[in-house]
Amino acid sequence: MNLFSLKIFYSLEEALKTPHKVNRLSLTKVNHADLDRALPYFTNVHEVCINWYANNELPLSVWQLPRLRALYVLNSPIEQLPANIPEGLQLQKLVVRQGDLRSLPQWLPQMRSFVHLDFWQNAITCLPEEIGNLMKLTFLRCGSNEIRKLPDSISSLKELRLIDMRHNQLTNIPYGVFQLKKLKYINFDGNPLDPTVQEEISKVKKRKQRLLF
Repeated sequence: MNLFSLKIFYSLEEALKTPHKVNRLSLTKVNHADLDRALPYFTNVHEVCINWYANNELPLSVWQLPRLRALYVLNSPIEQLPANIPEGLQLQKLVVRQGDLRSLPQWLPQMRSFVHLDFWQNAITCLPEEIGNLMKLTFLRCGSNEIRKLPDSISSLKELRLIDMRHNQLTNIPYGVFQLKKLKYINFDGNPLDPTVQEEISKVKKRKQRLLF
């Protein structure tokens, strides 16, 4: 299904008039209790975008949407994602930008459906060791966090096209990252990288002719 061809509903009040027709929700400054009460009615929702949310955690009802494929949480003080999620959830895109995340849950690298992860500008200190399990992942952005080391398994992300780790605390990068054949964009600016690593990055950028995104 092409999500971009579907109508976007910008208010719960409007969406609740025909909940079975709602495929995309984009909500700003929505009340936590109102959101929790309304979401179970939207059984056909594929994409949810929540902006300027006041609470530090999303209601569990978000993760219980049976057809959810893309979740965006923007400009919100989210401190954690749930420790457990309903079995059968097949998220493809998860974006939590400008939040307060400090860690990522253990289930994240087990959801093999992911193609796009974006955690720009949080307070994350590390990525899951098993992130290499996400064999479909093409987009990984974790810039402006506090990440000090990347797991070696990141070199297993053979479908990766973009990796953006700007403004973290990295001093080294697994060498296998430079060997990812489908990688089109690489950005590690603003990290205290070893000079030899910086040289490798420059070679990759030159080889890829510094691309697409």
